Amino acid sequence: MYGLLEQYLSEQVALEEQLYSTIDQQLAEVDEKKFADARNLLINTKQVLEQHFEPLNQMLDKLDQEILAERKQLQLSNVTNLNGLHHKKDNGISRMLCETYSSLNIVIMSNALLYTTALALNSEAVAILALNHLQRLTPLIMKLVELLPSVITTELASLSTGIDPLAGETALKNMKLALMKAPK
Repeated sequence: MYGLLEQYLSEQVALEEQLYSTIDQQLAEVDEKKFADARNLLINTKQVLEQHFEPLNQMLDKLDQEILAERKQLQLSNVTNLNGLHHKKDNGISRMLCETYSSLNIVIMSNALLYTTALALNSEAVAILALNHLQRLTPLIMKLVELLPSVITTELASLSTGIDPLAGETALKNMKLALMKAPK
């Protein structure tokens, strides 16, 4: 049973490392003056992921010292290739943020899987670690959603005249209303 926990923990490490690497590449492409908010959110996400690496790897070490390197390599090759989701700068910062959002959701869902499995197997230390990571990553999703409309408006304004400068604010307000009205 603990082999399953090790597998999920290994996958979590691989996913978070891959997302970290992707965000690192994206940061090199973001104009820090034009898209300061987007850049800051990517930096914040990268920092959160960076803070996860040591505890995740320590937990993995605790579970099984001998097969750590082999298992991590195996899981990295089997896990979804997040880099395949990401496009080049010419697709725009808004597209980049959408792709980061998608990848972050995969990381969060994988963490939920790890958390639930750890609870079911009475592995309190892994469960606490996974829950802590869920609590730190989940707010980043909402920040990405909130930032996207203003980034789109900024991108469109740089490509064309006659763009409604309030469109981003209107879109965000209506998106929030839609989320609040979603069935629970």
